[in-house]
Amino acid sequence: MSSSFDKTIQSIVDLLGYKLHGTDANMYTMSVLFYKYVSDRGGVTLSGVDLSFDRVVRDPIESGDLVDSDQLAQAFKAVESSHRLFDGIFDAVDVTSKKLGVTKTERDKLLTDVAGELVGFDTTDDSVADRLGKVYEVMVKASVSSIGKKAGEHYTPVSVVDIISTIAHEHTKTNKRKGDRVSMYDPTSGSGSLLLGFEQVNKGHHEGHFYGREINADTYALSIMNAYISGISLSQVHIDHGDTLAGPPNVGHNGADVVLMNPPFSVKWSQELQHPNRYDVALPPKSKADYAFLLNGLEALNDDGVLIAIMPRGGIIQRGGRR
Repeated sequence: MSSSFDKTIQSIVDLLGYKLHGTDANMYTMSVLFYKYVSDRGGVTLSGVDLSFDRVVRDPIESGDLVDSDQLAQAFKAVESSHRLFDGIFDAVDVTSKKLGVTKTERDKLLTDVAGELVGFDTTDDSVADRLGKVYEVMVKASVSSIGKKAGEHYTPVSVVDIISTIAHEHTKTNKRKGDRVSMYDPTSGSGSLLLGFEQVNKGHHEGHFYGREINADTYALSIMNAYISGISLSQVHIDHGDTLAGPPNVGHNGADVVLMNPPFSVKWSQELQHPNRYDVALPPKSKADYAFLLNGLEALNDDGVLIAIMPRGGIIQRGGRR
């Protein structure tokens, strides 16, 4: 099953690759996969109209017709309106764009070939869902790496995620009973790699709730799709799209039990965005936001919590040659 599914995903990427650059091809592929995944788990409707994968993709293909790109665009809007976390999740993807074909017929033909590759798969099948999560992880990493070159972001290596997630989990096992709620916060949540890493070691021990904020819209969309496809309940996900340094952490009154963070190194930031008295220790300098990110994480932490941060060597204490 895994070999067959992997070949299907590669076929989709190859089909889109004739029209789109690598990152765009990945984003379109993941969006179609996400639509199928959501549809398989309860259908997709908008104003009472059935816009499920079966209705929009399977039925016309089995009838020998083309998938209608306009109808697929409506289906994507229906997914976005189905949950608050999905709002704007397909902003980077336009299935009616001329990038996919000059004429509507060309676009419909390409989308028929692309979406048609998934007709034979049921993502509610455990083996397919498990493989989809692994494929998504690889594609997200590739996409974030490409986005990061433009936006100053980076993907946390899996080995690093595993180490800090395990350390944090050992702390929660000491301070929490099995089955207790554990809240984890990442102020620069990116594609959700730290969130997912902590969930892997936490699952079965505590009820994880995941908080975070991501400033890049495309990366934020990837984090939501990544979390949902990895099997995390949307009721446990509390990630916002926005600037972490422009306001207090979104962790609620009880604070976070765990803060894991890998913020962008030494980026500039605007002190003017801060509300008064937010930083009672010292106001971080405009030239480097490292200290601001760290204080944000500390602000989120509850009295018994643990914070693990990946920071640049000397980035916190080095200030223009002074320490």
